[in-house]
Amino acid sequence: MKNTLLRKLGALLTSFKIAKSKNSLVCYIVLSAAMAIMTPNLYAAAFVDDMTNSGENADSLNRTLSSTSFTYTFTNDGDGPAAGGGLAFDAFGAGGTAGMTLLSSTFNTGTTERVTIRRTDLADFVFTSIYIDNPGGNQNVTVGGYLDGALVGSTQNFATGTTTLNFGSILVDEVRLTSTDFFGLAIDNFTGNTTPPDSTPPTITSVNSSTANDT
Repeated sequence: MKNTLLRKLGALLTSFKIAKSKNSLVCYIVLSAAMAIMTPNLYAAAFVDDMTNSGENADSLNRTLSSTSFTYTFTNDGDGPAAGGGLAFDAFGAGGTAGMTLLSSTFNTGTTERVTIRRTDLADFVFTSIYIDNPGGNQNVTVGGYLDGALVGSTQNFATGTTTLNFGSILVDEVRLTSTDFFGLAIDNFTGNTTPPDSTPPTITSVNSSTANDT
């Protein structure tokens, strides 16, 4: 992605150098608009959180993904997190690798518990997929992406077993996992992009030139 954008920008610069003597003002404006579109994307970065252990159990954890901090939180909704930390690292991730296990304070299916994933600075990001390992006998888990408190698309509900829930590439500021009880459910391979692409081009409403050679 980054290399493609750089090649396109280089081509535009070459075109600008060739054409500037004929129509310098128009070329300058077009080049500036192209740079405005491309520059934010140069700093976008895909990420995969493979849940490699980076600390002790806790109710809230910050993890750095492609140089951006994300916060995982087991909220106090429902029965809340287990004593000693509702987020624990173990080996129940994809293929027996590292995973993050969600632990409720008590078994009680009469309430709904929630775990959230957000950028620590609360900015938007792209959510693609997440791996789930929900042991037999556990309660179903529901996963969804939210932007400004509103659901993006639809939630996905999963019973027991292992799966990767794919959401495409949706723009969100929060991922929510909810269940009537989290009792050893593990997550892994949380994937997305730290920075959403800027797909809105600037609008050029008029061009005024006082240069004799410009048309």
